[in-house]
Amino acid sequence: MQRCLEKGSRAQKMALADVIIRHLSALIEDPFGNYLVQNVLKLENTEKSEMIFRVIAKDFVRLSQLKFSSNVIEKCLDSDKIGPQVDALFCGTHENEDITIHRCLGKQAKNKVNRVKFLTQRLMLHSFGNYVLQKALLVVNSGLRNQILESIQLQSSSLMSTKHGPKVLQKM
Repeated sequence: MQRCLEKGSRAQKMALADVIIRHLSALIEDPFGNYLVQNVLKLENTEKSEMIFRVIAKDFVRLSQLKFSSNVIEKCLDSDKIGPQVDALFCGTHENEDITIHRCLGKQAKNKVNRVKFLTQRLMLHSFGNYVLQKALLVVNSGLRNQILESIQLQSSSLMSTKHGPKVLQKM
C-alpha cells in the first residue's frame, strides 16, 4: 500500500487514501499503519488532511500521548491549512469534541481559558504530547499562541520536573 501511495497514479492514490481514512482509527495507533496515514498526509491534499484531522479531533488528547499516533498528528500539523481546525479544537468550537476534554472538564469544556489550560497541561507534561504541542504552536492563530505560551509559563515549574521539560521551555 505504501508503494502505491508513492508511485501510483493520482486516482489510485486518492482511492487508497479514502480506504486508509475509513480505517484511520485502527491504523493511526499501529506501528506500521501510522506510516500509511502519514503517507496520505504527504499527498498534500487539503480535503484528505482535513478528513484525517476531523477524526483525530475526537480523541486528540489521548492520540497525542501515544507514540505512533502522535507522529501522525505532528505530520498533520505540518500543514498550515490545518491551523483553523487546531484553533477550533483548542477553543472548543470544533465540530468534533474530544472525548477526554469532555469527560474531564464536563460543562467547563467550552470555556476557552479552562480548555486551553487543560490541553496545554496534558500535552506539555507528556513525553510525546509535548512535541504535538510544539507543532500546534506553529499553526494556531497568534492570540491562541500567546494564550498557550502564557499557560506554559504559569506551569513552568511543573514542566521543569519532567525529563523533557527544560528542552521544551528552551524552545519556547
